[in-house]
This record gives sequence, C-alpha cells and structure tokens, in this order.
Amino acid sequence: AAMRIVRMVLTGVVQRELVGLVNAHRPLAVGVTGEDADMLTAARHRPEVDGRLVDIGRVGAIAHVGPRLLESLLGEGLIPIVSSIARSTEDAHVYNVNADTMAASLATALRASKLVLVTDVAGLYANWPDTEEVYER
Repeated sequence: AAMRIVRMVLTGVVQRELVGLVNAHRPLAVGVTGEDADMLTAARHRPEVDGRLVDIGRVGAIAHVGPRLLESLLGEGLIPIVSSIARSTEDAHVYNVNADTMAASLATALRASKLVLVTDVAGLYANWPDTEEVYER
C-alpha cells in the first residue's frame, strides 16, 4: 500500500507540477516514469546496517536502463520529466529508486555531455554515507 501512495505522489502530484511549470514557459514537457517503455528496471535494495541486511520495502537499485523512449522524446524536441519509479526485475511490481542515481543512469545511457541536478539541499555528498564532504557545484 505504501508503494502505491509513493507512485501516486511522484507521478500524479510532483511530476504533474513540474510538467506544468515547464509548460507554463513553453509547452514541451512530457511526464513519464521509469517503468514506461522498458526505460528502467530495478532490483530490491537491501542496505547493510550493523552487518545485517535490512528490508526497506519497495526501494530498488537500478539494474537496466533502456533510453529508447527518452531518445525519441528528445529527438522530437520535447522535455521528458521522469518520475523515479522502475519496473521490478523480480516480480510484476515496481520500485522507488533514488532520483539522483536515476538521473545519472539516464544521462550515462544517453551519453549526455552534462548532467545538471537541481536540489533544495546544500550540495551532493562526496562519499555517501559520510556527510562531512559536500560538493556545492
């Protein structure tokens, strides 16, 4: 039930808001999710805490990136807004994946010359989970 809510919020609220903001300037944004057109698959992410694997629910690590849909949209001059939801490699369900990791994976698959992350935090951690060193740019 929790993943259903996450999916609804990411695709039905957050994504729609971002698409609307872009389209207010020029109507070129298109909302998609990583589960669309074999864009992303993910496997269960089970972090190790104190030497033990922890089940954190429907959180996944990206296993496969298929850039065909994004290449098509970008080729048409459109701006894809991608929600961080990926199809599961193990079952018929989906996973929530880290949005920064997803963006980097998509940029790599697209052979992008640059990846720009827009965030509301001080920067990116240089060596997660160590929070001491932060890249500000």
